[in-house]
Amino acid sequence: MLGTWSACNTSSSGIPMVDGREDFEAFYTKFYEDSIFQYQRTEFPLSGLDSEGKPKVWMEENWVVQKPLNLDDKDIQRIVEAQPEFIRERVIFQNAFLAERYYSYDTQNKRWMLTYYADMHLPQTTAERSSTRGGAAESDSIPSDQPENINNENE
Repeated sequence: MLGTWSACNTSSSGIPMVDGREDFEAFYTKFYEDSIFQYQRTEFPLSGLDSEGKPKVWMEENWVVQKPLNLDDKDIQRIVEAQPEFIRERVIFQNAFLAERYYSYDTQNKRWMLTYYADMHLPQTTAERSSTRGGAAESDSIPSDQPENINNENE
């Protein structure tokens, strides 16, 4: 009987529901494995940054399907900050390049959506550079026109 209950406790997309909400990790896995699902769960027009760190708006016509991260790659670090209805994911490559994704929970339709995408880029601001070192942007007090602190304990 328990197996029947769990089978019924899924969203219309087949994502398991936990406490009446889509399970984020199951959504995330399906999002990066199923290109049709990815298009359905991306909020177009999608705001973000291009590979040069400049503002960009993606439309369905110019969206490139995103592939799952290889977390076994030692050059890739994934940092996730989660709140009940918002998840910020930062992907850092070789401690220098940054990609960022925001996922928001649509409470009306009870589903997760990609709502912001910053393509892999070299950080342009002090706050972004701080995030590639694993530090919080608020704690970075180095002005953007000054050299980086070579004694930073996070490096």
